[in-house]
Amino acid sequence: MGMKNLLGIAVVVLSVVSCTDVSLRPEPDTVTLIFENCPDHTSTDRFLGNRSCLPETIVDYVDSTCVLRHYFPPQIGRDTLTVPTYRGYAEIMHRNQAVEDNYYLLEAGDTVLFTYGENLRPHIRSLRSEWNTWMYNLPEADARSVHAATGFSLQTVCTDDNYRLMWRGLHEPKYRKNPKYEEVLANYRVRCPNLDSLCEVYRVYRVDYAARLDSLERNGELTNRYADYLRGRHLPNERSLDDLDSPFPNRKKQVPESALRRILASDSLMHYAFSHRLAVRLLPHRFTVTDCERIAGDTTLSRYARIAALRMMMERVSSDDWGWTSYPTEFVRQCNAIYTELSGDSTFTMKPIVGKNRTKEGYSNDLVLEDSAGNRTDYADLLDRLRGKVVLVDFWASWCGPCCAGMSAALELRKAYAARDVAFVYLAINDTPYQWKRAVAKYRVAETGAFCFRVLNAKNCKFLKEIDNRRIPHLILYDRNGRLVDLDAPRPESSEIRPKLDRMLAE
Repeated sequence: MGMKNLLGIAVVVLSVVSCTDVSLRPEPDTVTLIFENCPDHTSTDRFLGNRSCLPETIVDYVDSTCVLRHYFPPQIGRDTLTVPTYRGYAEIMHRNQAVEDNYYLLEAGDTVLFTYGENLRPHIRSLRSEWNTWMYNLPEADARSVHAATGFSLQTVCTDDNYRLMWRGLHEPKYRKNPKYEEVLANYRVRCPNLDSLCEVYRVYRVDYAARLDSLERNGELTNRYADYLRGRHLPNERSLDDLDSPFPNRKKQVPESALRRILASDSLMHYAFSHRLAVRLLPHRFTVTDCERIAGDTTLSRYARIAALRMMMERVSSDDWGWTSYPTEFVRQCNAIYTELSGDSTFTMKPIVGKNRTKEGYSNDLVLEDSAGNRTDYADLLDRLRGKVVLVDFWASWCGPCCAGMSAALELRKAYAARDVAFVYLAINDTPYQWKRAVAKYRVAETGAFCFRVLNAKNCKFLKEIDNRRIPHLILYDRNGRLVDLDAPRPESSEIRPKLDRMLAE
């Protein structure tokens, strides 16, 4: 988003919070959102491989205390979310297939229904007013605004780095003439639209859309502030249009520091979701305790903006749930102390999770486990309950490709031994609750009597170090007497696993 966009949003939201529109009737101070069969928008396979999003969210809104909240609508059925408004409006963000964040400015007192098409794109409808439905959908009223095949906006398709990378690969001679890239390029051809033609369509659409907003505003069909909001959210500046001709847009140039800081200096603007998304840009790519202190002490910024930036940082560093990064305990403690002093929020204060240390044959078995309902149990107690059975324990994670690839074979293995004394235990390490539950359902991990848990103390337990757990998938085997007899058991797809289980059952 460019400087003109950001300042445009700032101008319109400031006008919202500083003016009173006499045409608005007194309305309740909330908006009700209804979601119906929402697809999983935290990841996408539109590109090569599976792309996920950080932070993990589908819908964002700002609560009455000016804190950005994340919400995950159910994939089956309906759910309702009530969102507070600020000076007559609530802005929400709805993520689309991991890479596109769509913002909506909704009128206080409205009830809004979100449904989803075959291309997964969210569709919004006001249940109170057809006029509001028309207003919320103005950016997509022109069929050119959305690339129907992918479900992304034309702006996303033309500017997203994932598509630009594929387009570059398809057209640069050093890739096209090298046989070793042929398989990758074949995938690119299937997945990547013709950006040359689409970018030209996008340029024309942008001009037409701007003209339509101008016309609606002149005719009084659209208020000045809502027209300005739509301009700021959906019309890129000239610099980003020029970047359509570049393989990789320079995003730093599109968001000048002066524009960023002007928005983040306003307490009023921090009641809007887009400002919280901008606040994270205060954090360097590799942040330190000194960076936390610098942000906390920067009084040229709104206190809400400083809290927002540090909260997003704490969401990441206080958990090992992302799978690939583990932050030192002392670093997390120091950052949290800075965040807590500024915000008064102790949400991220570290509370060590300690399991039962029931040492047996040199193994402490001190894992703390949580099931899908949030119930906790100790690994030592689970092993006691399963004594008398051969127990195969699989350490895995939803973000681990080889782990998920082996789940089909794991299901067949469970079916084959369903009537025999074999227990299958699946322990997810460094996984978020949402992604873990999604993967358990997708790969049918809990079927055929399997025991499924998340490990809550993977970072601080002794047991994973004792079994030299440095990789996943990692399988271990217990005999009927509860003895750990194999620290590197064969995987479900291996031809060795069934003969091994048969031998242990015969003992």
